[in-house]
Amino acid sequence: MSYGQFGAAPDSPPRKGALEAVADGFVEAIRAVDAEISFLDRQRLSATADALIAACAEAGSRPRSLSRPSEVRDRARLHVSAHLREPGLSVEGVARHLGISVRALHLAFATEPETIGALIRRLRLERARDDLFTEQNERGLVGTVSRRWGFGSAASFARAFRREYGCSPLQWRRSKAESDPAVGTRNRRLSLRRGS
Repeated sequence: MSYGQFGAAPDSPPRKGALEAVADGFVEAIRAVDAEISFLDRQRLSATADALIAACAEAGSRPRSLSRPSEVRDRARLHVSAHLREPGLSVEGVARHLGISVRALHLAFATEPETIGALIRRLRLERARDDLFTEQNERGLVGTVSRRWGFGSAASFARAFRREYGCSPLQWRRSKAESDPAVGTRNRRLSLRRGS
C-alpha cells in the first residue's frame, strides 16, 4: 500500500487530528476484544499503542482518548498488563508513560473498585500464584516467582501474598497440590526423585 492511497505524500505531515483518530480507533479496537487477547498479544498491542501515542506527542497533539477517564484506565491497564514483569513498574511510571500527571491517573481510577497501585499488586500476585501452582521444583520457588513478577524481594512477595491469600506461597501451593490429585502425584514423584 502506498502513501498516495492515503492522500498524502510520504514527507508531508499528517493533518491535524489524523494521528489522534488512529490512536483512538486502535485503543477502541483493543477494548472490544480485550478478554480474548493473550498475554503475549497484549504486549505487542501495547507496544503498538505506545508508538501511536508517541507519534501524537511528536506531532504536538494528544489522542482524544487520553482525555476521557475510561480511556486513561484502559491504556493504563494495557500498559500494566504488558509490563507486569518489570520491577520498575509503578504508578508514577504508568502516568509518565501516558503523558499525564499522577493525580490525573488517580482521578481516572477514582470511581473504580481498586486504585492503579492495587491493580498492579493484584495482577502480579495472580500471575505469581498461577506460577506457584505450575512450577515443577519447590527449591528456590518463592525467589524465582517473586523475581519473575517484579517483586523487590522474596520476602516482600511472601508478605504481600500472605496479606492477599492468608497463607504463605508454599502453604498455598501445597494445599492446592493436595486438592488436585494430578498435581499432588507429580509433586510426590519429584520429591522421590530428589530423595526427600
